[in-house]
Amino acid sequence: MTWLANKHELGLPEDRRHERLAANNPSSEIRLDDGRVYPCRIIDLSVSGAAIEIDVRPAFGTMVVLGNMRGRVVRHFQEGIALEFTTIQPEDAISHYT
Repeated sequence: MTWLANKHELGLPEDRRHERLAANNPSSEIRLDDGRVYPCRIIDLSVSGAAIEIDVRPAFGTMVVLGNMRGRVVRHFQEGIALEFTTIQPEDAISHYT
């Protein structure tokens, strides 16, 4: 937890498998398997996942679709949720948002 709290202040690198990119086109929505749709704002994304700002908190492991990218909820944080995509996304799939 200390690392998370201080990584930006100390200039520590991200502990990520793939580079995260800020979204220039952040407005989107997530769709749950039961058909519910929620508006969201993409905070950042990579070919393997995304952090999104959203008012609802689907349970860990819940399958969702962000745009046309399928993933599962792997983390909750104050502003929203983090998704891990079920497959590595091609660059052009995420370029729509960056």
